[in-house]
This record gives sequence, structure tokens and C-alpha cells, in this order.
Amino acid sequence: MLILRRCYVTSFLSFAIACGSSSNSGSPSAAGDGDGGALEAPDGAVVPTTPGTEWSSFIDQWCEIQNPCCAAAGLNTDRAQCRAVFDRFYDRPGNPYDAAAGNECLAQLRRWAKTPLLCAITIDNGGPSCKRLTLRKGALHDKKPGEACENLYDCASSAEGEVDCVSTRTDAGSGRICQLQVVGKNGDGPCVGLYDGGNLLTVRTSQQIAPAKVSVCDRTDHLRCDGATLKCMPARGPGEVCDYDCDVGLGCIAGHCATPHVVGESCADATSGDICTPGLFCSQGQGGCIAPADDGQPCIAGAGCKSLFCDAKVCKSQTENAGRVNSCGK
Repeated sequence: MLILRRCYVTSFLSFAIACGSSSNSGSPSAAGDGDGGALEAPDGAVVPTTPGTEWSSFIDQWCEIQNPCCAAAGLNTDRAQCRAVFDRFYDRPGNPYDAAAGNECLAQLRRWAKTPLLCAITIDNGGPSCKRLTLRKGALHDKKPGEACENLYDCASSAEGEVDCVSTRTDAGSGRICQLQVVGKNGDGPCVGLYDGGNLLTVRTSQQIAPAKVSVCDRTDHLRCDGATLKCMPARGPGEVCDYDCDVGLGCIAGHCATPHVVGESCADATSGDICTPGLFCSQGQGGCIAPADDGQPCIAGAGCKSLFCDAKVCKSQTENAGRVNSCGK
């Protein structure tokens, strides 16, 4: 089984994996790199901010979920600055608030909250539903699952789950359709991949016609998407042959699910999952699994720093991270 990682956020947490993002998915820097949390309005976007309790509630919930990022940085935790950022960048009249998209966006953010990447998530890179809240001017936003689309903005949101515009085959050749992606339970299918945190790992199969409705298995539910049956099945356990489908707490190491590496062990034989023991960082150039560095020490990615902020290849305090300060306030 070959699994391709369609990332909403590029991950450098325990192992640096190159991610090919689809045309509909953002690819921000790793946790702590660059702005690491600044909310930036997408070009040419109009966010539905009709005054009312639903939009206000969305902002409150978003800021509450990300508030630990402010606390960890030693910054303001009253969430006033977080709300101000939304108001400054996203307060654009013109479209009603999309409650289905908002609820799914928050569900995705809660998946990210299970990972150290939470602090790198913005409304523009958290997944299709979050991006749909930045509805483009003139977008129809009314296509149902199975109908043709050009991009995710064409597709109507659903209370059942995520909706994306995906590639498929048609009688006329290749094309794209709106696809409803619901979180699957054991035995559900057809599945297209699994959630690993907020990252969507998609399975490549010989099937060329994309179904209008599919399941996505969730690794935190101890499930995998089986490439042969295209059904959600129990994740692989210790010693089993693997690809990207080991259970939580295991890594795919030398082709088999195994206990993650510890400090000083090489991680060159690992491909996915929990490569290093939680809290460690896989850096083959620095000898394998290493502990995150203190401020002032050299780094190659935010996950290699205790502060999760790597700037100009040096670990720095989050109080020096302009994007995090902008989102939290001092």
C-alpha cells in the first residue's frame, strides 16, 4: 500500500517528511518557524462576518483552543488580542457566516490541538473548511457532493464532515468533483486515508473515479485506512509490516511497527508515525533523535527548539516571535 501525505501543515515534529500539498490545502511552516501563528488574510478573500452570535462564538472557540500557545510563550492569555486579529484581518462584510464550515474548521483545529503543530495553525491553513470561511468574491459555494467543481470554494459545506474539491476521472477525461469526507468508524468505507493529527494521509489506489462520499479514518481512534479493502480497520501493532499505518505510540521503523527511537539513536530507518520518543526531534544531520535545544542554540526547525521557535537557524524565545506576539499580545 502506498500512502501519500496531503498536508495542511508541513510537519517537522519527530521526523522531517516532505509533503505534497494539494491545490486546496495550505502548507505553512513547521511549528514555531516564521510567523508561527499570525493570522493573515488570504489574497482576494472575503470572510463571512455578518454580525451575530455564531461568528462571535467561532472566534471565542478558536481563541480558546489556541490560548495554550500564548500561555506557553509567556504572553497575554486574555484572548482580546486574538479577537482583535480576527477583527482586523477578517472583518469583511458581504457574506453570511457558514456554520457548517465553521464547525468543521473547529473540529480540525481540535485535531491539531492533539499535536505540537497547533500553534502553527491559522484560519487559512487549517483545512478546506477553514479556508471556506474566507469565501472568495463571486464564488457560488453551492455545489453538492459528486458535482463538478474548480476549487473548494465552489463546494457547499456539510454538517456531516469536511468537503473538498478532488480530482477524478470522467467520460470526458480528468476533472474535479466535490467530495464529502466523514470521520469513519471501524469497518466504514470506502476510505481515502487517515487523519494523523490534522494532517490527512491519503491512500493511492487504482480507483480513478472519486466517490462523492468517503470515510477518513482517525489514527487517534486507533484506526488505519486499509489499501486493499478501502475500509477503516484497526491500526497495525508492534512487529507488523507497515507503511503509514502504525498505531499511536509506534513508528514505522525498518518497515515494521516498533517502539520509537530514544536520544542518540539514528532515525534514518524510520518513515512515519512516532519516530522518536515524545518530546524528541529527529535530525539525521545532528545524529538522530535529539532533545530540543535551548534559546541561543543552532536549529533547523521550530520543533528542534524548546521554545518551538527557530529564527535564522537559532532557537529564540517566543517573546521574539512577532507573529505569536501579534496573535496573543504582550
